[in-house]
Parts: sequence; C-alpha cells; structure tokens
Amino acid sequence: MNGALLGLTVVAAIGVVLWAVLFIGGKLIETSLKRRRAFALGGRHLPSRILRDLEPVEHLLVDFVSHSPDLATVLGILTVTDQPKSFAQIVQDIRIHWARPAEIPIGGNSAAAALSILFVSGLIRLASNGFVGTDVGREVQRRIEGAPRSTEQLLRSRVSDRRLATAGQEWTAPGPDSNTP
Repeated sequence: MNGALLGLTVVAAIGVVLWAVLFIGGKLIETSLKRRRAFALGGRHLPSRILRDLEPVEHLLVDFVSHSPDLATVLGILTVTDQPKSFAQIVQDIRIHWARPAEIPIGGNSAAAALSILFVSGLIRLASNGFVGTDVGREVQRRIEGAPRSTEQLLRSRVSDRRLATAGQEWTAPGPDSNTP
C-alpha cells in the first residue's frame, strides 16, 4: 500500500473519530437538558448510570470549545441572541470584538471551520437567514462561564435550595444572613 494513502487514511480516521465524539457529546448534553426540563416540570428523575458514565464526554466537548478561542468566540456571538446571523455578520462581530486589526486571530476560513465544528456538535443550527445558537449551545456557553457541569450537580444544588411545605404553608430554610434561629 502506498505510504501517502496510508497516511491519508489514518488522518481521515482520526478526523472521523473526533467528529463522532463531538456529535455524541452534543447529544449527551441535549439529553441532560431534556432530563432537567422533565425534572423541573415535576417529572421523576431516575439516575442513569450510563449517562453518568458518559459525562466525561460532555466535559470533553465543553473543554474543547472553551480551549479553542475560535470556537468559543463564535459560540459566544451566536448564543447572545435568538436572531439568526449570517456568515458576514459573524465575521464582522468578531472583528468588532477584537479592538485592533492586528489582534484579529480569526479569519473567514477559521470562522467557517468553527461554524462547521459547532454545527456537527449540535451547538448551532442553520436557519433560513443564517446561523442560530441552540439550547445545547447556550448550555455549553453557561458551562464555560462556570455553571454546574453535570445534571447531578445541578439537581443536588436544586434539592438543597428547594422549598419545604409544612401544614399547607411554604417554608424556606433560613439563610446565613437571616436573624431567625
């Protein structure tokens, strides 16, 4: 077998595996969001060992986006608003974001690559007027900004903050700054 063909096959296989991991990570975050919505609407939350075991794939996607300045910038621009943005608007927003032209680390080709990676991951979608951030993209952006990363962490924090009902009245646990014993 030709060495160049073998090298191309190896690079293509690595690319396919990377795209598959990004796609699966996006779908896992989407599943976590659906489980949270069901729990918020009063549904039962049964812990899933499979989803808990696959949380590192979710973290991998979030870390991949947060450590890539191009991806993080494009995702940040698209998750700010629900309005679709064209490719030219995205590149313009990136140029406005960076004060001087010498500091623009992302060009049109990098923006196109970032959009394709975010699209495959399910973080953005293509509308008739341009690109729009999805709920999964907003969740990844929240996690990049420091929100709880896993569904279990979020549910544990919500359960501890949940209101308790006693004798038909709502009661909230007193906070550290309250004067009640």
